[in-house]
Amino acid sequence: MNKEKSTVLYVDDEEHNLVSFKATFRFDYRVLTALSGHEALQILRENSVDVIISDQRMPEMTGVEFLVHSRDIAPEAIRIILTGYSDIESVVSSINKAQVYRYIGKPWEENDLKMTMESGIENLRLVRENRALLEHLAQYNKTLEAQVAQRTEQLQKKTDELERLNHEVLNMNTGLIKLNKEKSHFLALAADEIKKPIDSINHTAVQLVKNISTTSPAKAQDSLVSISQTARRIREIIANLIELNQSEISVNVNPVRFDIGMILQTIDLTYRQQAKAKNIQIEFKRASNLNMVRTDPQHIETILTQLVSNAVKFSPEHSTITTTCMQNGDLLRCEIIDEGPGIPDSEKDLVFQAYSKLSAKPTGGESSVGLGLALVANLVRALRGKVWFENQTKGTKFIIELPQLH
Repeated sequence: MNKEKSTVLYVDDEEHNLVSFKATFRFDYRVLTALSGHEALQILRENSVDVIISDQRMPEMTGVEFLVHSRDIAPEAIRIILTGYSDIESVVSSINKAQVYRYIGKPWEENDLKMTMESGIENLRLVRENRALLEHLAQYNKTLEAQVAQRTEQLQKKTDELERLNHEVLNMNTGLIKLNKEKSHFLALAADEIKKPIDSINHTAVQLVKNISTTSPAKAQDSLVSISQTARRIREIIANLIELNQSEISVNVNPVRFDIGMILQTIDLTYRQQAKAKNIQIEFKRASNLNMVRTDPQHIETILTQLVSNAVKFSPEHSTITTTCMQNGDLLRCEIIDEGPGIPDSEKDLVFQAYSKLSAKPTGGESSVGLGLALVANLVRALRGKVWFENQTKGTKFIIELPQLH
């Protein structure tokens, strides 16, 4: 591939000198010529020129004056001036002003002029390559700075993420320590709660065996009923403990469409006799706008059972418990309202915590180890809903709201 020719502008007011220069160097360079400084300046405006050669003695504008003006148009070009011996002193004094690369005496000698031009062109090439290299280096530095900034940002994000994870692990460890303490405390409470009914069963059984020959069938039946009821209380405590523990580990949710009225009927049948024994009336209401719901029916039954059971335990005799289920926008909303003692402000934060012992006591001597509401909170959370309570003028209202699950 041929090397691109450099462009040389030759300026002289004698036309035969222009013809001679062009004839001599046309094969080596792209040669442009001008008869005056003004004409040459116009050529510079229209062409990219590597080397400018000008005769010093020209009318209207000397070579030095032309070269000075050429700096504004072609600042990189190599400038060479041709001068006779008598003009050397004035030319030399203006070299810096015109940024003249070399001056050559007239008449010029071909080889000397060509070597000068080649040297100037090589110098220009080095200057351009150096500038391109500096521009490339500047661009590379800019790119490198951007990459460093990006890597620094990424590293900072990873550092922040690591700090966040470390903080989460620390919180988890703190939570586990707290949970272990709570469970240890609960196990002591549960053991005490279970020990009492077991001792009662043992005492009743011992007395029944000891006095079997003199015990009437009716009294024996009463003792067996007492043993059965006490065993049922133990079974309830253990079942609640197992269910709460499972809900704290993981909860499987299996949403299906179902009629919540069936669950309300089941709970009514379960607690009707227990409520009747305390002269408590339980009302179950289903709003007319409540259609089929889609969530986990097993968990819904457990939640409502625990809330109704809790209401029956803590409600006074001759009171009413109202359970209402309705449609609230896209949510299933259930309200359980009792006429019990309410919850003191000092205990509000403990209501849904496991193993908490509140000041209110069951009104019929029922057993309570503080598990039911904690289980309710875990299951409602698993169903992506929320549960809270509001103290009423007389009693407490517990509310749950659950979304439709798909």
